[in-house]
Amino acid sequence: MRRFLATLPLFLLLCPLQAQDAGDIVANIYRQLGMFPQEKVYLMTDKAAYVAGEYIWFRAFLTDAL
Repeated sequence: MRRFLATLPLFLLLCPLQAQDAGDIVANIYRQLGMFPQEKVYLMTDKAAYVAGEYIWFRAFLTDAL
């Protein structure tokens, strides 16, 4: 176990590490949404609870994920 812990920092120093730019992340998100478009449905009602026999008034929205 001690040998492993001693060689771990050396291994991490030898491995090249790269970070993603914020532009790359945004481009990947847009590319993902272009390949697999997503839609979201929102449903709004006029009351939080209803009694049997009441009319339910609602409004529905379909939006694009972008």
